[in-house]
Amino acid sequence: MRDSSTTDRIVKELLFSTVLAVMTMVLFSLIDRLPYSTTRDWISDAARWPGGLIVGLFYPQGTHTGNGSIGALYLGIASFVGFYWLAWFLLLDVVGRIARARAARR
Repeated sequence: MRDSSTTDRIVKELLFSTVLAVMTMVLFSLIDRLPYSTTRDWISDAARWPGGLIVGLFYPQGTHTGNGSIGALYLGIASFVGFYWLAWFLLLDVVGRIARARAARR
């Protein structure tokens, strides 16, 4: 059974990872405002790949699947934020575990 400090820690990690995921989305949207370069495009494509992968599962022809243009857009945004939310949450959890293990050893 979890105590209240563990629940509070998890809630804080969930909220912080949500903020970081939204900030990541905003940061990646600003990449397109940089001057054109193949490196910029490579970084932009790599950052958006998780969202595109999920959209490709549900809309295999992209925006041309049925009336999928708006659905693909919303799914892409949700999967983009969801992927980075999960990545940030796992990173925060691992860093927290390492910090708690170091504190316990002292």
